Parts: sequence; C-alpha cells; structure tokens
Amino acid sequence: MKSRIYLRPPRPFIPRPRRRMPISQIDTTIYDPDPPPPPVVVVVGSSFQAVRGPLRLLWDNLIDNGAVTLTASSATVSVQNIRQVHAGKAWRTGGKTEETLTVDLQSSELFIRCAAVTGFNFTAAATIELQHSTDNVTYTSFPQVVVGDARVIAFFFDLKMSRYWKLIFRDPTNPDGYITIGRVFLGDYWEPVSQVARGWRVELVDETDVERSIGGQKWANERPIFTRVAFRLPALQRDDAFTNFFDIVRRVGLRTDIFMIIDSESSRIRTATGLYGRFVGIPQIRNPARVIYDTSEVVFEESV
Repeated sequence: MKSRIYLRPPRPFIPRPRRRMPISQIDTTIYDPDPPPPPVVVVVGSSFQAVRGPLRLLWDNLIDNGAVTLTASSATVSVQNIRQVHAGKAWRTGGKTEETLTVDLQSSELFIRCAAVTGFNFTAAATIELQHSTDNVTYTSFPQVVVGDARVIAFFFDLKMSRYWKLIFRDPTNPDGYITIGRVFLGDYWEPVSQVARGWRVELVDETDVERSIGGQKWANERPIFTRVAFRLPALQRDDAFTNFFDIVRRVGLRTDIFMIIDSESSRIRTATGLYGRFVGIPQIRNPARVIYDTSEVVFEESV
C-alpha cells in the first residue's frame, strides 16, 4: 500500500502594523557606547582633592617681557632667574622672615587676572601675599595664602590693569635660612567654555633605573618622581577650539613650560591638580559634529 504525502502551501506574509511610541515616551538622551569611569578623586601624599573648579592654562607670562622690571628685597642669587622657564634655576633671597618681589610692567593697559608661583622651598607654614598698585605708593592686597603642601600657588581674581605688583613671601621657620623661588607668573589665562571630560586621570611617574647584579643585589639610578595628567576637552565651539586652544598649543609647542591648573576653585592648588610643565605630544582637534570640536587626549607632564 502506497503512502501519500500532502504538501501545505506556504502561508502568505501579512505585515503587522507597527506600534508607534508616543513622542513623550522617547528617550532622546545620547549615550556613549563606551561610558567613561566616574570622576577621579586624587590622593597624593597629604593632598586630597576632587575636580570641581575649571581648567585654566596660564601660558602668556608678562614677566618674561624684557621691558618688565623686577626688584627684589634681597638676592644672593639673581632675581632675574624667575624669567627662566626652568624652575630649578631659582632666585634665592638673603633672608626668610619677609622677602618682597616688586614687578613694574611699564604699562597700565595689560589684562591681568592671575598670578602663580612654583619651584620654592617653603615650609607648610609659609605665606604668600599678592598686592597691586597704579602708582607704586598705595597698594591693595589680596587675601594671603598659606602654602601648606602645595607645589603650585595660584591667585585668580577679577580683571586688573595695574602697572605695579608685589609678591610678599614670609617663611620665618624655614630651616634653610633663605627662600628660593623658581618661577613666577603674572598675566591672563585661558579657560575653555567646555570643561574636562569625565575619565581624566593623574599618575605619578618614576623613571628611576633599577639594576640587578649577578649576585642578586639591586641598585638604583634615582630620578625625580613627577606628576602626569591626561584629559580631553569635549564639545568645543570653533573659536574655542582653534582661536584659543589650538593657537596656544602652536605657540608653546613641546618646548615651553607653562602653568596648567585642572582644579582652579581654590587659590591653594594641590599637588595633583596644579602643575608647571609642558605638553607631551601635540594634541589634535577632531570634528565629531558639524559645529562641535573635541580634542584628542591631552597629556601634560610636570617639570622637575
């Protein structure tokens, strides 16, 4: 007996109507497919600082202008050394109780919104006072700053156009018996409208060479430990990206040391977020959208 096989014709495809989601229920948030880690909180020595204030670059130093006059209350090593980009070549005072640096900019038409100091031998109890004047007679003081464990001291304030400036350093308990100042900045700063993206990082770098002998003993060719930071600046407008950031990088390149303050909320800048150093590699400007620009990773190393 033969068996029979019946073939059923294929079902016709009938498209089902799509259910449309109301506009009010659509999530318009743009998600990053690779979300960055949460903001970094840095602990370096006794420094503890979260990133709260804006990033600022202090790069055009009026003190480097040859016409500017520098006068020190005392100097066993020349005060002119603070014009050097190398903070290790420092001005040394003859005392420690109260030493003054007076700066005559030779003009009252210059924009000044910040001052900074680094490369010093201060104790934690040392103080710095900043003053300005239009006539070199009557000076107005900003609140003095206690150095503490900071390696960069920066003052930020509303725009001033004073010709004369004073920095007063007091460190009466300094065991060295004198004060050294490696670098002083006076001028303006650039602050991007779009701030540092989440996921920035800071690290300590130790380039010490460690060798091992045949017998197993180790010895080290010590090098100074320094700080390195890396970050991105996202969503910059065209002027901020090219007229400002790109032009600054073009001018300073990899050869010039500048001040970079990642967290400028406080005038007492901590070790991890206030650096004097230079760029490592030239950052790029990228164009992810028509009128929006991002930087590539910006790497900055402290000079020691």
